[in-house]
Amino acid sequence: MFWHSLTLFLRRASVALALLLSTLPLATQSLAAELIVDNSDGAVVLKGKWTTSTTTGGFLGADYLFRTPGDGSSSVTWPFPAGQAGRYEVFARWSAGPNRATNANYQVNSNAGGSAVAVNQKVNGGNWQSLGAFDFQPGKGQGITLTDKADGVVVADAIRFVGPQGSSAPAAAQQAAAPAQQAAVVITPPPAPVPNDARFFQQTGYRIGEDAFWDYFRVRGGVRSFGYPVSNVFMLFGMKVQIFQRQILQLRPDGGVQTMNILDEGLLPYTHMNGSTFPAPDPKVINQSPKPDAPDYHAKTLDFVRAVAPDNWDGEPVNFARTFFGSVRSDEAYPNGVPDGGDVLLPYFNLEIWGLPTSTPMHDPTNPSFIYQRFQRGIMHYDKGCGCTQGLLLADYVKALMTQRNLPADLADQAKGSKLIGQYKPGQPQSIARPNDLPGSDLSNSFRREPVVTLDAGHGGTEIGASHAYPDGTVIQEKELNLRVMLRLRDLLQQAGYQVTPTRTRDAQVNSDKKDLTGDGRVTLSDDLQARVDVANSTGSDIFVAVHFNGISDPNIKGTYVFFDPDRPFADRSKALAELVDQSVTKSLKDAGYTTTDHGATTDTSVLGGDHYYLLSPKTDAVPRPSQMPAIIGEALFLTNEDDANAIRKEAIVGAVARGYAEGIKGYFARFPVN
Repeated sequence: MFWHSLTLFLRRASVALALLLSTLPLATQSLAAELIVDNSDGAVVLKGKWTTSTTTGGFLGADYLFRTPGDGSSSVTWPFPAGQAGRYEVFARWSAGPNRATNANYQVNSNAGGSAVAVNQKVNGGNWQSLGAFDFQPGKGQGITLTDKADGVVVADAIRFVGPQGSSAPAAAQQAAAPAQQAAVVITPPPAPVPNDARFFQQTGYRIGEDAFWDYFRVRGGVRSFGYPVSNVFMLFGMKVQIFQRQILQLRPDGGVQTMNILDEGLLPYTHMNGSTFPAPDPKVINQSPKPDAPDYHAKTLDFVRAVAPDNWDGEPVNFARTFFGSVRSDEAYPNGVPDGGDVLLPYFNLEIWGLPTSTPMHDPTNPSFIYQRFQRGIMHYDKGCGCTQGLLLADYVKALMTQRNLPADLADQAKGSKLIGQYKPGQPQSIARPNDLPGSDLSNSFRREPVVTLDAGHGGTEIGASHAYPDGTVIQEKELNLRVMLRLRDLLQQAGYQVTPTRTRDAQVNSDKKDLTGDGRVTLSDDLQARVDVANSTGSDIFVAVHFNGISDPNIKGTYVFFDPDRPFADRSKALAELVDQSVTKSLKDAGYTTTDHGATTDTSVLGGDHYYLLSPKTDAVPRPSQMPAIIGEALFLTNEDDANAIRKEAIVGAVARGYAEGIKGYFARFPVN
């Protein structure tokens, strides 16, 4: 049963519904505790050298720890504190920044053993981010460990344990429930398996396609040099290419691999990107560089790098030369052992990655703690806050230009005349908007990826939704049922390769910080609904699916509804998603042995007198930030109907509902593939 905005509820609620709600059992107070372990706590265990800092805001307590990327031998461990054994949701906190790791690796050690959770610390700083729910027991050496094995600076700040989680049904009802049903209520399925393919990177959803690219990637520094792949292999200007976060690899006609000069004219010759200001190419520096026809050209290129790229500049240890010459290591370049003369060639492998310097160092005028130096194939970035130097993820911006997705406004303004901007147009021949500007190119398969889905388990916390009391005293609450189905659905979609973001994974509202997200000066249920919409929008999801069960004053009404909004620009796709999910859920229920009434895909305006459900609504005075993708609200069965309620009590039916959603969603993406 779905919440309207509070004003809509007050205007539309009927007397019968009010009488029904007055008879529903109240949710009991949660017994969950909040256990926070900060980096400065004496119980925290450090391995290796970690630096204390307060430079970047968003941390908890007095400070945070950071470390530059390493081999995983350095770590920070937050032990599970003394408390009650049980299932806890684990949250991590960090201070975000442009030099942070996109794959900071938290290892959760619980009753189930070790579970790895990777997070992107470039974003979501200053907020608690969920790592999942796990079973812990005090005194068993359990806890959370963060290592330095990552592609950027790793920040270790604080960990929060919230729990133990359990049913909020009345105690008598819990005692009366059958053992098999009790056990099923709180079990969270294990994480989905990761594909056993070293060339596939779950962080971005792309795979290194060409064997030659994979071989080159491995012997030239891997993720440290290139970042993760952010495209498939495709044709660009007559050659096969693949875009990584830092570089673009190009396959030559002779089968060799080279990196493109991404900062050259025609690609990314710009100086303002995402609020940062980089040095422009300096003609004086370029004119001083060795000419290819000069005697001893190769040796002179290395001398030129040493002369122009300093390790100390303006009183700061920028380590630009050291970073250049340390980009490719001998054990990576020569995995079978260094051959005779191999050490002599190693510096030139670094030249392949960076090219020659094209500027001198420069402070960012908007952030003097940042110092940059421009090369042909990248920009080095020194951050005074952490004392670390690394290459920027510039090739990501080439993709942003082509797709016009996640394109910073300052870069878009400079690139108005670019031949790349907005070229990716699925539906056009070769998926190219202006073919004359990209001769010899085919973008059809360039950015196809697995779907991104936000799943919302309706209600939570003190908002129980609908409920049903069985003759044996057991009470089933919609909020718990929504969560059980959503978690199963999440795992089914992840196993299919989808990227899935749940709005909640525990019995709590999404707006847990009680913020006024609608800007009306109050904190109401509308703010919790807005928080759910914000999650879907912030993840760039392709679809938004809210999982609910229904309830009404008339106990004779039963069956399946799936709602969509007819007044959105993507209403045709929302309708298609609603129809496919409705058909799949009803079929899955029938296959599991239960047949109920199919009310079909239904517009929200038809049941609300022209108004909209909050999650589906266009922008209104009550909905400041609407969802930006096709969306549905599924109401699989009525908990207020005896037949439906008895059916959903069976685990087979719970599983059937989850499978029905999954098959409907798969059918949607088969009809509307993502690009």
